[in-house]
Order: sequence, then structure tokens, then C-alpha cells
Amino acid sequence: MQDQDGKHVGLWYFDPYARPGKNSGAGMNEYTPQSRLLNHPVIVSNNANFVKGKVPRDYVEFPSQLLERWLSTRPVLDQFALHFQTGQPVPAELVKKIERTETFNQGFKTVEYLASALVDMKLHLAKEPTADPRQFEKDTLAALGMPREIVMRHRTAQFHHIFADGYEAGYYSYLWSDTLSADAYEAFMEASGPHDKAVAKRLHDDVFSVGNTVDPAEGYRAFRGHDAGTGALMRRRGFAPGDATARTRSKP
Repeated sequence: MQDQDGKHVGLWYFDPYARPGKNSGAGMNEYTPQSRLLNHPVIVSNNANFVKGKVPRDYVEFPSQLLERWLSTRPVLDQFALHFQTGQPVPAELVKKIERTETFNQGFKTVEYLASALVDMKLHLAKEPTADPRQFEKDTLAALGMPREIVMRHRTAQFHHIFADGYEAGYYSYLWSDTLSADAYEAFMEASGPHDKAVAKRLHDDVFSVGNTVDPAEGYRAFRGHDAGTGALMRRRGFAPGDATARTRSKP
């Protein structure tokens, strides 16, 4: 811990969650008392026994994916994306080239991902155990109308997510998180841009600061004013006319 002048004043450990062997209740423990005479900082801990909440897998990736959107904004680039010799920021022309690559081959990438996500769900929805995973995969893809030119991103035999702890039937969550982040970022673009303070405050108040104290869907609706749809994701990936930049400063 530091005071407002940056001076070290102590160490604070926070131990909030219950675990086997931990005493019940809540309290504070002092391990080393403060001594100004000996210049010893205080060492304390706060201990509690909260039960860890379950954060939905299709939401947990959303905040980090959203924050990545600011990496290519000029204020960030001008401060961090500097040439190692000249110190000059990355040129605008190069940034435009990078932005154009974001929609390259997105049709292929999206379909190969969705194939794995849907096969994952189908496996867990099957009423009977699958004796032949290769045949199950083949039949499921045929029923989905999977193009022969595209294969699954992860073939069933080496698809670790299928039975990973917490991710079973949840591989779709990466794309859904991207759907949320695309829609949330458009809230900024519909206002004054990526650094709009009013939108940032809503994002902080309704999403980031509430944690798991409210249902994630309710928090998102409070921030955005509606549920997330696929429109923003389609625009970001180049599947729909008019990308998010064309919506800058337009009113919702």
C-alpha cells in the first residue's frame, strides 16, 4: 500500500473466498505491527468466506476483447507504437493497411470456427454416447451444410475444449464474446468516438464495476440499452455494408 505521495506504508493481503481447512467467519489479522521508530510498515490481511460466483463462460472473455479495440486508436499508437530508432509513431497509412486485413478471409475463419462450436454442442446434446466420433462429425457437418472446402478448426479427435473443465459445450463463447465486444464498441462510435467519456462511464458503472453482483445480461442491457445482436459483429468482419467507422458520431 502507498499513500497519496507514493510512500510505502504497508502490505495488505485480501483473502476473500472459502476453501477447505479455512476458519469460518470474517476478520482482520495483523502479522507485523507498524513501527515508525524502527521504520517497519504494517502487514495485515482481511479474511472472509465468500463463495465464489459462477461467471458465465460466454461473457468472461468480453471485457478483455473489448479493451483490445483501443490498441489501434491514435492516442495509444502515438504513445506506445514508436519506432525503436526514430521514436516516430506508426504511420496512418500502415494503420489503414492493418485495419483492412481485419476483414480478410473472415468468411473462412467464421465458418471453420462455427463448425467446431456446433459440433461441440451437438456432442453434448446427443441422447446416446457417440461410439464413432468421426462419423458423428461427418454426419453433423453434412446436416449443417458445411462447405466441403472448409474443415473444422478443431477436429473432434483432438478437440480439447469438448471435455475441458468449464468449457464443455461452451466453445461458442469466444465468438459470442466477440459479438458483445463489437456491439459495445459501436456504442462509442455512435457517440463521439473511442474516448467518449459518457459511454466510458456507463461501461464502468454498468459492466466493469458491478462484477458478478448482477446478471451479466442485465448489466449489459443497462450499459447498451438493448441486448447485443449480431449486426456489429457482421459489420466488423465485413459481412454487412457499412462498417463501424461509418457510424462514428451518428446518434443511436
